Amino acid sequence: MRSLACTRTRPARVRFSWPSGALTDRTSDVVTVAFGEYAEGWAVHQCELARAGLVRANTVCRFESALAAHLIPFFGGYPLDAITRERCEAFRTTLFVSRQLAPRTINGVIAVLRLILRRAIQDGAMSAPDPTAGIRPLFAAPRRIDCFARPELVRLLNATPPRWRAIIGLAGLAGLRQGEILALRHSDVDLASRVIHVRRSLQRSHRLLTLEQRLGPPKSPAAIRDVPLRTELLSVLDEHLANHWRPNTFDLALVGRGGHPLYPVNFQRRVYRPALAAADLRPITFHHLRVTFITHCAEAGVPIATIARWVGHTQTKTTELYWHATPTAEARALRLLHAYDEAYSADDSVHS
Repeated sequence: MRSLACTRTRPARVRFSWPSGALTDRTSDVVTVAFGEYAEGWAVHQCELARAGLVRANTVCRFESALAAHLIPFFGGYPLDAITRERCEAFRTTLFVSRQLAPRTINGVIAVLRLILRRAIQDGAMSAPDPTAGIRPLFAAPRRIDCFARPELVRLLNATPPRWRAIIGLAGLAGLRQGEILALRHSDVDLASRVIHVRRSLQRSHRLLTLEQRLGPPKSPAAIRDVPLRTELLSVLDEHLANHWRPNTFDLALVGRGGHPLYPVNFQRRVYRPALAAADLRPITFHHLRVTFITHCAEAGVPIATIARWVGHTQTKTTELYWHATPTAEARALRLLHAYDEAYSADDSVHS
């Protein structure tokens, strides 16, 4: 990330020092921190937090992307106190009019800007009030959620090469996230007790993180959980551990070349997409296999609180966002409705 020069002003009498947050007296013309300089230091601090395991690498990558692509080019040379609500509104309008970013993405960029400015206010680097306060998010249409019906998931499992079938099974039959699957240890798969212990997750590759640091805790405390093994998944994992697993440095249950975790992009390109094509299935994202698990649980009548616990959601309302009605569930609901209508009509004919 490039470093931007500070803007000199006469009225200022202090200089902000990152990361100590100290304000030191000055007798001459002083340097007032520009947004670009402060944001650069803020991003470095986020990387330090990621190395300490306090911030996820995925989050840091999102911050850095928003800064490099949008925030630094627009706000970089402005002194922090010169960033007004009008400028923030103009920035958002520019992104929206360009038609290059979806409203949801623009909201995410504004959220990063808000984090930086509020931290600057807390540190005393910015005296003006938060200019992003009161800026309402753009309307973002709900994301299209898709999932496979039970027969389609079976077809996908059968079309996946045996060596990688366990990955599809853990997503579609147990609801694990991709990072949780790729970080799963051999010791986390308890076939005897028919349970999977989710204790860590593989974070995105980042230049400042070692592989050991990337194999950190899951997304949230609720994501640390035990997931029951269904009979079909039990046989898939048993076959995988017996025929395809080899001892490795990180005790990974699903290991790539050199005993390292698999690269998600390579798996998507070389395994998942070809399996979809071989099974003659529509291309849904790998994450939607997790949605498939949630939907099948709902169809089976599993209580929403139990589903949320199995998939590692902190709140049940998050689980409800992924609740998707398959054609099978729709047909079952319509049958119930038709039965109700018929019973009501019969009751009317008796009383007439």
